[in-house]
Amino acid sequence: MHDWGLGGTDLVYPAGTAPWVWPGNGYGANSNPASWQFYALQTVMGKLGHSQLAVFKCDIEGGEWPLLERLLSDSRARDMLRAGQIRQIMFEVHLLPLSE
Repeated sequence: MHDWGLGGTDLVYPAGTAPWVWPGNGYGANSNPASWQFYALQTVMGKLGHSQLAVFKCDIEGGEWPLLERLLSDSRARDMLRAGQIRQIMFEVHLLPLSE
């Protein structure tokens, strides 16, 4: 287990500043009483000594949308996909709650 998480960039979120909030119910709004260290996928792979991923699976309770957007907009991540360094991506998708 590691004391950091996967994010779109290498960034520390100070205490009380969650990187996302589940719309409609505020889930996640107060979820970091201490600072959170996040790293981009390329940084995590480097830290763990991986040059490729057979399967990249994410279940991050609504946070998959900003991560997916960042991966697709980042030229380094797109290059990794084109080069076959990431062979399969699996996301558990959480849709926004319906408005009443």
